[in-house]
Amino acid sequence: MLREDNSPVLIDFGLARRSMEQTETTGIGQVLGSPYYISPEQSQGQRVDARTDLYSLGVMFYEMLTGQKPYGGRTALAIMAQHSSAPVPTLTGATAMQQPLLDRLMAKQQNARYASADELLADLGPLVAAVA
Repeated sequence: MLREDNSPVLIDFGLARRSMEQTETTGIGQVLGSPYYISPEQSQGQRVDARTDLYSLGVMFYEMLTGQKPYGGRTALAIMAQHSSAPVPTLTGATAMQQPLLDRLMAKQQNARYASADELLADLGPLVAAVA
């Protein structure tokens, strides 16, 4: 989706529809989100914070690098279980050098992930400079 100024917007139509129907935000014990991008703590209805979004960003990062989702299954519960217990997928070939970044973004434990987007950007600085 694009804004009027052509800047991109990421949305989850299912969440948008539900948020219009409910006035409360996600709380402990609630599970909202796409099973393909949901963090372990989110799938278990635990407390979420910025690290939850960084996990989902890691899933998107993996998908951008490989062209496939890191976990799949026949049911939403099967996919969510993999986010909680399956190892972080391994990158191969030309993308293998991004494995440490992926490992930190998709760490199963919140405290092992980047604490904030600023912390992630600090790690990305040298990578961006090397490409430029």
